[in-house]
Amino acid sequence: MKARETPCPAEHPHGKNNTCYGSHGCRCAPCATNHRAVLARYRADTFVSDLLPAQGVHRRLQALMVIGWSQRKIMAHLGFAGSLYTQLLDSTKVRTSTRDRVHALYAELWDQVPPLATRWDRSVYARSRNYATAHGWASPLAWDDIDTDPCPPAVDTDGDYVDDVAVELVISGSPARLTRAERHVVVRVLVARGYNDHRIADLTLVAVETIGRDRADMKLPAAVDASRQPVWRAA
Repeated sequence: MKARETPCPAEHPHGKNNTCYGSHGCRCAPCATNHRAVLARYRADTFVSDLLPAQGVHRRLQALMVIGWSQRKIMAHLGFAGSLYTQLLDSTKVRTSTRDRVHALYAELWDQVPPLATRWDRSVYARSRNYATAHGWASPLAWDDIDTDPCPPAVDTDGDYVDDVAVELVISGSPARLTRAERHVVVRVLVARGYNDHRIADLTLVAVETIGRDRADMKLPAAVDASRQPVWRAA
């Protein structure tokens, strides 16, 4: 079988560099193999150089959950599968394009409450807040600089900040974890409605003794009926 002719001199180092393939148009087997290897290295180098530290992405995803955005809703806004939320949090590096999309979404949503029109929306909102609180994640307002602060600030569950949406949802029957200030608002309203400590504790996800202390702090009377009452849920 006749050897394939090459458009460059035979003394050129075929397969040793990309000159014959790229400059002379040689397509002999050694040059073609070398060219594929060069492309593979280039693509790998490009992918690695496109990776950035994921800390800012992690903090933004977590902060959105603190204010009630669920993993599924966040991923839907990003155009990603819901299952990628955990994968992103587990990654130490992310693509530049992913970083940019998360940063843009955070800039849009950091001060926005998710939709609460349906019972399902309200339930998802409460579960997302509870999950984030249980993991000790920080809210958007907790950061001085979400990208450069050296460590997450301690989550202030005893602070003075009151999330009116969270308070209203709990009062309407959707259990959620609250700051002490928020819980005091809820206790004051529900005691006035005749709710006992057990029922309020169920709604605020704390021990019944905590509600008793809250009432004592605010000098509020206990309900006449101290038996455990069922939690009423909004329709």
